[in-house]
Amino acid sequence: MLPRFVVTLFIAVWFGLFLSSPAIATSSIEGTWRASDGSGSAQIGPCADDAVTLCASEITMTPGGLATGRVVVRGLRQASATRWRGTYLMGRERLPATVELRSYDLAAMTACRWVLCQTVTYERVRR
Repeated sequence: MLPRFVVTLFIAVWFGLFLSSPAIATSSIEGTWRASDGSGSAQIGPCADDAVTLCASEITMTPGGLATGRVVVRGLRQASATRWRGTYLMGRERLPATVELRSYDLAAMTACRWVLCQTVTYERVRR
C-alpha cells in the first residue's frame, strides 16, 4: 500500500495538470470569431451598457476594415469554466443561448426556441 502523502501528492499533481490543460482551463471567449460554415463573424467583448457581462456583435467588412454591427447576443455570464449563458436576440424574440468553449480556438453557440435548438460552431480569428 502506498503511503498517504504519495497518494495525496499524485492527486494534487494530476488535478493541477487537468486544470492547466488549454481545453479545460478557464479561458476567455472575448475576441473575434468566424462561423465554421462561413455564414458570418462576431466580435465578443464587454457589453457597452454593462461591463460585467459580454455581448456578441455582428462584424461586417467595410472599405476601412472591420466594423461591428448590431448586438446579437447579450448578457453572457460565465456559468462554468467553459460555458457562458446569455440571450440571443432574433428580431423581437429573446432566446436563451449558451456558448461553450470546446478548445481555445473552437466555440459552439446554441440557441433554443421551445424544444428546437440550433448550434453554430465558431473558430477564433487570430490576427
